[in-house]
Amino acid sequence: MKLIALLIVTFSVLGQAQEFSYPELNVVPRASDRIRMEVRSEEGQAWKSNLALQLSSFLTLTTGIMAGSNLRDDDEKNYAPEVAMTVGAGWLVASVWASVKYRPYRNSFLKLRKKPYRSKRDKLTKERLAEEEINALSSMGRKIRWASATTNFAASLYLMDAIDDSTDEGKKVRGLASISAVASLIPLFFPYRWETVASEQEKYKKKIYAPVSLSPALLKTNKGLINGLKVTWNF
Repeated sequence: MKLIALLIVTFSVLGQAQEFSYPELNVVPRASDRIRMEVRSEEGQAWKSNLALQLSSFLTLTTGIMAGSNLRDDDEKNYAPEVAMTVGAGWLVASVWASVKYRPYRNSFLKLRKKPYRSKRDKLTKERLAEEEINALSSMGRKIRWASATTNFAASLYLMDAIDDSTDEGKKVRGLASISAVASLIPLFFPYRWETVASEQEKYKKKIYAPVSLSPALLKTNKGLINGLKVTWNF
């Protein structure tokens, strides 16, 4: 009886291990479902997601335009306004285009929709590809925020150093350049929706393993009850 009880517990453990060996298929919602859900709200999130980047790049562009007539007599610095305007305008145009046209979740959904979803292997393949899409967007969003912050900040500092602050107007423009430098860091504090989705999906996936814990199986011997087996999964 002791051996039978131990075998039952052991096979029960193996069965649960098999069930939880593919967290992609057990997470709720699944990655493919999450992409489909985000497609519905993507249109309304587009402008909101890019607002911080647009604000910082607009200030860089505006400061570059205003600084044109307030520069020091220094040949090495006379390109500072052009640099600021190029950086600011580039990010502003790119972010506006993304808000109007770029719908990455829809693109991912259309790509994944063509994949078969019949066998367990098909489902696992599709869910893992869906996770790759979610994580790739998260990585891209993080890189965009850091790239915009770095380039706008550098352009603003470069411009500040080139401004002649001996006049009242020059002081105002230099002050605006300082504000622009600070504002360039705003995107670092406002992650994209893509990053939030990836983080939430990872948390859901980890929660699959949280409740999986078996208490020790108690085996009765001539010396009383003893611990037989204990298995705990950590993810």
